Amino acid sequence: MREAAAGSDPIIKGVIKTIEATLGTQARTHVKRDAHPKMHGCVQAQLIVDAVPDGFNYGIFKKPGTYRAWVRFSNAFGNQHDLMHEPRGLAIKVLDVDGPRIDPLDPEDRENSTQDFLMVTHDAFFLRDPNDYVDFLPAVEHSLKIVRFFLSKFRRRWRGGVALLRSRGVLAPSPLAIEYFSQTPYHLGPFTVKLQARPILTTALRRSLPGRIGFRLKRSLAGFVAILPTLRPVRRLAQIGGWNPTPAAVEDFCDRRIAPHDLLRHAMMSFLAGHDAWFELRVQHFVDERRTPTDDDTRRWRAPFRKVAVLRIPRQVFWPESGMPKSPPGKPKNIYDAAKELTDLGENMSFNPWHALQDHEPVGAINKARRQIYPAIMRFRRDRNEVTEAAVLEGQSAPSYEKLRAFLQGGAVPAIAAAAVPRSVDDYDPKDPPK
Repeated sequence: MREAAAGSDPIIKGVIKTIEATLGTQARTHVKRDAHPKMHGCVQAQLIVDAVPDGFNYGIFKKPGTYRAWVRFSNAFGNQHDLMHEPRGLAIKVLDVDGPRIDPLDPEDRENSTQDFLMVTHDAFFLRDPNDYVDFLPAVEHSLKIVRFFLSKFRRRWRGGVALLRSRGVLAPSPLAIEYFSQTPYHLGPFTVKLQARPILTTALRRSLPGRIGFRLKRSLAGFVAILPTLRPVRRLAQIGGWNPTPAAVEDFCDRRIAPHDLLRHAMMSFLAGHDAWFELRVQHFVDERRTPTDDDTRRWRAPFRKVAVLRIPRQVFWPESGMPKSPPGKPKNIYDAAKELTDLGENMSFNPWHALQDHEPVGAINKARRQIYPAIMRFRRDRNEVTEAAVLEGQSAPSYEKLRAFLQGGAVPAIAAAAVPRSVDDYDPKDPPK
């Protein structure tokens, strides 16, 4: 261990208490995550490590291999319409990883047996250190409060505001077609790095995407309608005209008139029903504190990325649609039951950067705060939702993965030959996608 376990920092305690108080308002329903609560889908995947460049072959990338993985796609802040400006997230949980592990803070934590990677749609974080967490959390509910948060200490927070704007501004017609970044640094053996998941835009994936101009216009219209409830004169005029533009009414209008509320999930479902999706996992090496700063996560890194692995998401069914046949009581499960089990697992599974090998140890103040915050909130949610650790561990295990795979992927999936894996986006021919 390079860094000692964090103590009972009063700032971190305050963050945990604030998050628990916020989540406590969901007590009568299923308590979702405080961050990335809206899940577009949890899917089965494979992380394929092939030829890794020298200087990058540590930890999970040390030698060639193919690993089972769970991947969760999400929105960062709320369960709102997918056309709204919002950071998108990708979380990867790799199974059956060998090597020395980071010791959990809680000796009874039995979930520290996977390698987790957490990424969002920009390469810098929006908060500089844990002190800002306490002030930011109450602002999440309202865009104007977020603006006031960054303006209140502008000289200190402006980079974080820019990072948040960039993350929210990414055009996202499909979660399978956008880039994701780790935002915070991690060790890679003796080095410090950041990570990126870059989509491989096959011909099939390109053809599945809507036109950029039309999609951008829809997003702009939805964003304009969304600000109406915050403008008092406009709200009064709308009420005089017989429409009360509450947030719920705006959501309904966008859903009926512009695009479906869950359009990102629909895009994933439509594509993965008949095609594989691919991402390159790439690493950005530390150079020096000027170009690749480790003391302030709101500052971007200026260094090239190098490919270290490929993430394959096989064609599959991952969401329990209402039209699917359900198995009668006492009968074996069918595809609806398997998809329902997968979505429940995606809600209850814990993705934590400290679920990691020592070679991938998280770096920096934000990551140190996560080491205490994430397990505390996870336990709070599971207690409220009456979900046991044992059930989650069993559900995310390799045997459970294989049982679900038979339903979700339509039977055995052919083994992947290393030669079929695209070496890079630049030399990959989208007319000849991997089988």
